Order: sequence, then structure tokens, then C-alpha cells
Amino acid sequence: MALVGKKTAVAVVTIAIIVVCIPAIQNWFIPLRNAEGWTAPGWEKVAHTFRDLLKSNKRNGLSYSVYHKGEKVVDLWGGYVDLDKQEVWQERTMSQFYSSTKGACAIIVAMLVDRGYLDYEKPVATYWPEFGQNGKEKMTLRTLLGHKGGLSTLDTPPSIKTLFDTEVLGKMLAEQKPLWEPGTAQGYHCYTFGLYVDQIVRRADPKKRGIQQFFKEEIAHPFGIDFHIGLPLDQYYRVAKIHSPRLSDLVTGVLKNSNLLKLQVKMMTQTDTILSRSLQWPTLNLKTNMQWPSFYAFPFGSVNGFGHARDVAKLYGILFSGDKYKGKKLMSQKVLKMLSKTISSMPDMVLDIGKNLTFSLGFSQVNIPHGSKEDLSIGHAGYGGQVGLGYPSKDLGIGFVNNVLSVSMTMSDERFIALHQTTWECLEKLE
Repeated sequence: MALVGKKTAVAVVTIAIIVVCIPAIQNWFIPLRNAEGWTAPGWEKVAHTFRDLLKSNKRNGLSYSVYHKGEKVVDLWGGYVDLDKQEVWQERTMSQFYSSTKGACAIIVAMLVDRGYLDYEKPVATYWPEFGQNGKEKMTLRTLLGHKGGLSTLDTPPSIKTLFDTEVLGKMLAEQKPLWEPGTAQGYHCYTFGLYVDQIVRRADPKKRGIQQFFKEEIAHPFGIDFHIGLPLDQYYRVAKIHSPRLSDLVTGVLKNSNLLKLQVKMMTQTDTILSRSLQWPTLNLKTNMQWPSFYAFPFGSVNGFGHARDVAKLYGILFSGDKYKGKKLMSQKVLKMLSKTISSMPDMVLDIGKNLTFSLGFSQVNIPHGSKEDLSIGHAGYGGQVGLGYPSKDLGIGFVNNVLSVSMTMSDERFIALHQTTWECLEKLE
């Protein structure tokens, strides 16, 4: 029995080594595509790191950008949009930001708060009376934005057709009973966050606009930001082809992070838990219908944000630069300071990754390596390694997007971490 066990262990290790090594061998035969773009004086080292990333995995399609004090200082792109067709990443290529889109939703809500149309401390039912049922009567906007509302899933996941029907979807969302008493626990609202925000914005905005139209008219057009919540069909040709994580990526990821392994095992073996019900809707599939042009067009504030890294970096750069961007600003300093305050930090009932998840008013907050406590980031990570964030204390905005998805969580993508660290090194030398 001991011999059999030893042979099995050796076989497992051997297979793991082969699975991890095959991509490295394949990488030798892929033509290298050079990095494009530019950096301002003092930021050149970021470009060196970016080029190294393209060399280490030639399948990569990436863009990375930094805004500092309202000015663009890094704008880089490179790799493949579609490796099979040998199509390269262009200056105007866009990709999907997934959950990083939630940061844009949080900014919309903050703008409505700043204008007096919403109040973080008031019950959601103040603006949406139908919401006030099944234990949600006193749930405040703050509680919902902090992922503490117990609304991380729906008893009946909506069909694609229902998602496009605002009235039917609104009724379904309003009737949902919380999975826990609002405010007593935290659970990441992966898909539902953007759906609830859209319904609230439609009722609070005097013009009754949803998040797609509000972002377009109040942010994208006035500030020249080429970012979309819900992709116009005539822009689909610009979007990079998404490559899901390979088996080798999964193996490497779980070897480096035991909590990721536990999460994957739970998702595969426990089908009726808060985790599986929140992250695995039978009506949505990341590899099929969620990549249809018709689905990309849906203004899904949880996942359907499309743009280049420069546009997300610009969004956060403007947000945290006060009025330094051509004399314009998104909101007052009073509301901006609210966004910097942590409102929830505790173990998460959905993303149980062995540490607290921290949220402010719709944003995630992460102390990324090379940043001190006072430089806690404000933004949001997205599936596969996407990132949009800013640092209020540094007047800094950063965007990172890729189409070769990793299995990282909470801003831990190794490519982003390398670029982020180099960015901070440049920043510290300039200061």
C-alpha cells in the first residue's frame, strides 16, 4: 500500500511538472510582439517591465497606463488580440474589465450623492419603495455598496432575456430575500452588485438614466474617456479575444495559493452553497454566452466594462486629482473623502480566501505590495487580472487589462504586481 501511494504521488508530481512546463516550451515558438506606446521622463522603467512581461509569455495581450497629477505618464500596449489569427494589440484595442466595472458604478453613485440625489445613510427603499420588503426595509445604500446586504445571488438566476428587461429584472431584484440579516455579515455581490446599482440610479437620477447612459453623458463624453458600460455593437471589432486560464495556469495558481485551491474545490464539489449560488449562475457562462456581441452590449455594471487601460487610469486619475484635470472634477472633496473610508473589512461569505476583504463605498481596498498603510488603494479588481484603481494621497490613477486571463484574485495578478511595483519605484524617485 505504501509503495502504491508513493507511486501515485510521484505520478501526480510528474504530471504537474509536465502541465506547467508545456506552456514554457510552447512560448519558444510564438513570435514576439514588441511593446508599443510611451512613457514620460522618469517612468521609463515601467516600459522595461512591460516588455519583459511580453517576452515571458508571448501569448499575452496587455495594456497598462498611469495618470499622475491629472496627466498621463504611462501608456503601453502589446501582444496579441487574437493569437490564432496573429492579430496584434493596437492602440485602440479594448478588452473586458469584468468586475473592475464595479468601480465605475461606485463613481456614478458618488456623483449622485454629491448632487444631493442619493444619500449613503438612507434606506434604499427611500428611492426604490418596492425594494423595502422581505427584510430589506431598513437596508441603507451604504450597507448594499459594502456587500453586506445579503443579496449576493437571486433565488432564480435571470435568463439573458430577463437581464435586458429592466422592469421584470427590477421586480425580481426588489422581491429577493437577503441570505443573511443585512449589515451582520459580508459576502461579495459578484453579479448582483451592478444590477442593483443600475436600478437605484434609474430612480435617483432626475433624467431617469441607467448606468450606461449616465456614464456616457456625465463622464465619458465630458472627460474624453473611451470606456463603455455595455459595449456598442459597432465597437465590437475593437475587442480582444478572451483566453480563459489554461490547466497549467490553474495548477500554478493553486500551488502558489492554497486558499485558491480550497475555493476551486468548493466550487466543484458544493453546488448549493452561497459561494456556488453567487458565482455560478446556470444562465451565464464565461466561455459561451457572456462573450456574445449581444451580451457585451448589455449594460451589466458587474462585469461589462470595456476599454483600454489608459481610459480606466484616466478615470481614476481625474477622480483623485481634484480639479487638476483641465479645471474639471467629477465630485467635491467632501464626497471624495467619503470614498476613502473603509466601511467593511471581514472574512467574506462568498470569496473565502483566508483573509479579510475590505470595501469602501462600492470600491475594494487593497494594500498592494510596495504600498504602505496610508497608501491603501481604492478601486476594483476584475476576473482574470484586470485592475482599475487610484491612490488619493498620490494623485495617481492606474489601469491594467489583459485578454489572457489569470486565476488571481483581489489584485494579485503577477503581471500587474510587477508593473505596479515598478510604477511605485518611479514615483518615489520623482518625489
